[in-house]
Amino acid sequence: MKRRATWIAGGVAISLLLLLCGAVSAKVTTLRWATWGPQKIDTELIEAFEKENPDIKIEYIFSSGTGAHHPKMKVLAAGGLAPDVFAVDGVFLAEFVNAGLVAPLDDLIARDDSFSLNDYFPASLPDIQYRGRVYGLPYISAPNYMVYNLTHIYESGLPKPDVHWDLATFNEYARKLVRSVDGQITRWASTSHYLGRTAVHFQPWLWSGGGELFDLENKRFLLTEPAALKVLDWLAEQRANGIMGSGSFDDQTASITAMYPAGFPSVTGRDWPFEWDVTIHPRGEGGQYSIWKGNVMTIAPDSPIKEEAWKFIKFLLVPGETGYLIYLSNKRFPPQTRDRNHWNMFHRAGEDPVSLRDVTLLLASDHSRPLPKLVQWTAIMQENLGQALVRILSGSVSAKVAMEEIRPAVERLLAAEP
Repeated sequence: MKRRATWIAGGVAISLLLLLCGAVSAKVTTLRWATWGPQKIDTELIEAFEKENPDIKIEYIFSSGTGAHHPKMKVLAAGGLAPDVFAVDGVFLAEFVNAGLVAPLDDLIARDDSFSLNDYFPASLPDIQYRGRVYGLPYISAPNYMVYNLTHIYESGLPKPDVHWDLATFNEYARKLVRSVDGQITRWASTSHYLGRTAVHFQPWLWSGGGELFDLENKRFLLTEPAALKVLDWLAEQRANGIMGSGSFDDQTASITAMYPAGFPSVTGRDWPFEWDVTIHPRGEGGQYSIWKGNVMTIAPDSPIKEEAWKFIKFLLVPGETGYLIYLSNKRFPPQTRDRNHWNMFHRAGEDPVSLRDVTLLLASDHSRPLPKLVQWTAIMQENLGQALVRILSGSVSAKVAMEEIRPAVERLLAAEP
């Protein structure tokens, strides 16, 4: 009887041990992830990650655009509820770093022998770095293409523009692309994407014309220099002369625009009933450049599950990982390397602009520049510079007058930059 009782007791103990082991193995970690979608793609990503990692569940926090997303991240962080992983627009990285809202990932990267930043295009890296430290991986990192309506080009008797066209050639194309009826413009050569409250898309024209916004340390305001003023006045003249204006590329009332892949029909779902392609902004006296801009997938400093967060970020954004391939198949951003198989996923012959791959690789190698890193991005680039550019666009003031008027305020802000 004693032996039988011992066996029973032993069996019960083993059963309890197995149950406890099962409870431990069934433990699920919840990781909170915040971004701005599209929700359809994000849902696909979450399902794929949870299938590969059944011990991690993703709690999804969605914002309808970056305008809503960034204030929400600040509010959540202030309440001690920051998501473990969240996206930050590259132009706001300096602000989020200085506010202590994102964690540097250098230690995680150094410990991970399977990962290397050298796997990415060098053009993708400036937006994830600030003052020598890395704060995430490139998210929706891509060039700002010059996109043109190829149907309009051919109808105007023009050949497809060479990717290394210059400003004189652009002017020739622009004159022939404009359409008007009874003195009223019905189609502009280009949208006036270069001037606006965001103060971003005019910079390829500025760089190509030999001008700069600031010096390398972001301490000197350089838009009062002759090269910069010449570019700004030229852009205003293009508007005044009916070359660049308020037309819509989608509606074919403008033949050329500037755009990131997020604006392509494959992402927006809008259909363009015309043939189109992409190129680089035309070359000027200062060279030929476009913007390469990315966002950053970051980890909150107070996240208690940084290893799981790093695993999730790698799943999303390391070349070749499942999430990265899902992004490519949905054309959310172009490949961040030259890998031909990845490009075949993103760029389908016969369906996509024929120049997309070649232009992207050119921009990744030699013809792109990042936007400046500013803690006070909104105050400098929108509230001051953006409003001044709108005034220049309206023709109410010259570039020199507008830039001199904002110069004291911008220089005070730059002096306060860390």
